Amino acid sequence: MNRLMRPLGVLIAGVLACALAQSADAVTQAPDERDTPVTQPSTGTTLSGSLRVAAGTGPTPLMVIVPGSGGWDRDGNPWGAKVGSNHQRLLADALADAGISSLRYDKRVLPTASPPTKNSDIRFEMQVDDVVAWVNRFAADPRFSRVVVVGHSEGALIGAQAVQRSKAAALVAVAGAADRLSDVLRRQVHPKLPPALVAESERILKTLESGKTVDDVPAELMSLYSPTVQRFLISSFAIDPRVEFAKVKVPTLIVQGATDVQVLVKDATALAQARKEASICIIAGMNHVLKDAPAGDLSSYTNLTQPLDTTLVKALVSFDAWVGQGKPGAWTPVDGCQSKTD
Repeated sequence: MNRLMRPLGVLIAGVLACALAQSADAVTQAPDERDTPVTQPSTGTTLSGSLRVAAGTGPTPLMVIVPGSGGWDRDGNPWGAKVGSNHQRLLADALADAGISSLRYDKRVLPTASPPTKNSDIRFEMQVDDVVAWVNRFAADPRFSRVVVVGHSEGALIGAQAVQRSKAAALVAVAGAADRLSDVLRRQVHPKLPPALVAESERILKTLESGKTVDDVPAELMSLYSPTVQRFLISSFAIDPRVEFAKVKVPTLIVQGATDVQVLVKDATALAQARKEASICIIAGMNHVLKDAPAGDLSSYTNLTQPLDTTLVKALVSFDAWVGQGKPGAWTPVDGCQSKTD
């Protein structure tokens, strides 16, 4: 596996993935005949996605699946790596089996966008614009009874901002970090570096946090702090996930896997404390790519067919039904979910 695509962190891997996003071919998979190709204009580009309308009569719920950071395709695989976890496509499959439609899409930095957004031009808020555009389009579509945003990893924060200014009926945040990206980088990168590079990384982070770019980046840190991604990092560092989750008004479910080595249970707890009316589901065996796997077992990151954790799917289906019923009382966690009241 390409060293840049190893799961070093929830957002680190995504930053590194940007370097691959516009220069290589995607994981090759046969199209699913249940998917309909769709496009959506957004800020400065037109996005490409796959709409999966669940079988059945009458309007169905629709979940907009928001990917994590970097050059991830609509199926949840890193563009150009030839391998992946396929977690977004597997989620679409499971939701369709449960009668829930879905929309998944390629990130705007990928060649499927027209035109692709250059790494040097992308800003965090553009990704929020993308979700708002998808949500509002399908919220007006009579085929769908409601639109729920399901954000994974950085997509959880994107989703939290998007539901504030769209017609989304609810938010599901899966494996969302509670700290600012700059602090996530400190926590995940600095322990892996020699002292001299820790000092250099801290210097760069503080400069970017102040809103200024850095010209003199050591070669050893260029994959993280390349000049082409610095403006994006500046726009991301300014956002506090706790503050954004506190602003969310729609029903919210926070999901976290206990074997996730990239985002921790304490992140979910912190987000739930910020969004005080949120429901929470801690899944004992689920890792960062939504598979049932022990902590540190990275084989699921490159397994296209390994199924998703079944508790995750049950939780999403149950939460959506609760939202559709008008939120009678508190949401009841499904078997396998540990709630914050346990």
